[in-house]
Amino acid sequence: MIKPMTDRPQLVILGGTGFLGRVLQDRLATKYDVTVIGRKTSPYHWDARTQGAWTEVIDGAFAVINLTGRTVDCRYNETNRRQILQSRVESTRAVGEAIAAATNPPRVWLNASSATTYPDSLDQDRTEDSELDPDGFSEDVCRQWEAELMAADTPNTRRVAMR
Repeated sequence: MIKPMTDRPQLVILGGTGFLGRVLQDRLATKYDVTVIGRKTSPYHWDARTQGAWTEVIDGAFAVINLTGRTVDCRYNETNRRQILQSRVESTRAVGEAIAAATNPPRVWLNASSATTYPDSLDQDRTEDSELDPDGFSEDVCRQWEAELMAADTPNTRRVAMR
């Protein structure tokens, strides 16, 4: 695949074929050359686990947004829980490896996360300084997901967990 050749910065959205990815693509396309990488409907196919041709668009991109993850709109049985966790941790690891291998890594990597890492509250705002909820499946997913993001060897790329 050939990367777009324009004066606009390159923005890569992984897992960008869902609702949020389509909205971001529409909004950001006026300022950036947006490349969407997905498992089904993308010129750069990926399995959300391994390296491949998709990594070429990471090298030289201004920013990467990773939205990849199995939907949580399901029953939380053993199979679905495993898929929810693996889809987030493995895709984050793969993106980190691609950024680490890039000659010209992106300046920023925005990685999806979830506010479910905080205890439920109807009367208090949550911030980065708020106490995290130590219990529960969703909270455990967030901890492992964000730990994978922060463990990535990407010293020249700012990493942001989007809650």
